[in-house]
Amino acid sequence: MNFCPNYYKVQVTHIDVHKWSNETGQGDYVCSKGGFTIGYFDTISDAKAELADWFGDSEPDYAAYDGEEFLSVSIIEDADAYQSDKGEYIADYTIGLQFLSRVTWREAA
Repeated sequence: MNFCPNYYKVQVTHIDVHKWSNETGQGDYVCSKGGFTIGYFDTISDAKAELADWFGDSEPDYAAYDGEEFLSVSIIEDADAYQSDKGEYIADYTIGLQFLSRVTWREAA
């Protein structure tokens, strides 16, 4: 039998978008977006490093979500959904982490 390692999947499960103004803060609801997979990682440290690259200065506050099954990160974005301090939108990302184990069909039988 071959060794099939365990790994972690990081996925954005949901995104809510609202209007944003530096003067007044969060405004009217704009839309919700579906999720997508950020990537697969051998360790949680690797997953956190990718989230740091992905979200930059808005990296998740892991201690605030200790014991939870999700993280939430808010980013100010422009109309093209790129992070921007001068953006007109705030996007609230919900992020999940799954622990996965690879098995073969022989092992599953």
